[in-house]
Amino acid sequence: MVSDGILGLAYVSLSAIGTNPPFVNLIEQGKLKDPVFAFYLNKDEPSSADKGNTGAELVLGGVDPNHYYGDFIFTPVTNQSYWLINIDGVYFKDKVIYGAYPATPDSGTSLIYGPSFAFSPINEAIGAKIVNGLYVVDCSKISTFPDVFFSISSKHLVMQAEDYIMRVEDNNKSVFCISV
Repeated sequence: MVSDGILGLAYVSLSAIGTNPPFVNLIEQGKLKDPVFAFYLNKDEPSSADKGNTGAELVLGGVDPNHYYGDFIFTPVTNQSYWLINIDGVYFKDKVIYGAYPATPDSGTSLIYGPSFAFSPINEAIGAKIVNGLYVVDCSKISTFPDVFFSISSKHLVMQAEDYIMRVEDNNKSVFCISV
């Protein structure tokens, strides 16, 4: 199924017209098994959806066990506006490169943003060069780059280079790779 649109999942404090967002309405009406939602985002190429792979899925009121294994990590929302949570730290090469800080998990972007000073150790280690304000790396070397770890609620989540480096194609069909 191909669709296009927006379903706001923001808190009431961000409601543009002062009404409850749809998710809050569903909770208040008792329409959901649990007051949770879950996203499944397929990291395969978008064309894989044509081969029967789900491009993405939103589940309201629960989770789809077909799209995960292991345990969930729970962490409190610290500000009921942009789903703000606390990150314990970012680790690279067994060192803390950025300590505890607030962060917003955002399903609406494909990028990882953060202060440049926090991610400069990563970009220096992988040989990234600043081009037009972006950290550009040699795409052929991605498999040699080290992992980055985010710690949330004392649990380390690994990001392999394929997850923190994004391949981009420009208007001339040239491919380049950008880092965090």
